[in-house]
Amino acid sequence: MIKEIKENKSHSELVESLATTIRKNIVAPAANRVEILKLELKETERKVAAAEKEIARLSASCDKAKLLSITSLLLAACTTFITVLALAVLRKG
Repeated sequence: MIKEIKENKSHSELVESLATTIRKNIVAPAANRVEILKLELKETERKVAAAEKEIARLSASCDKAKLLSITSLLLAACTTFITVLALAVLRKG
């Protein structure tokens, strides 16, 4: 009976030692990795938000540039039409 008690105590100590080792070598480092991943995720989210903002700004700039280009082309076409019309009138007259 004393031998069984000693064996149970030895088994309990062994289990406790194993549990301590698991906590120390697996659980604690995993918790640190989770924190590091959370920080990296926040940084990535910040970068994505900044990129989305920049894309929106560039898109608006492109839209303005397109509008200016179309306006310039229309003005050039109108100027050409008026010039051709004026030349036609001058030749008739």
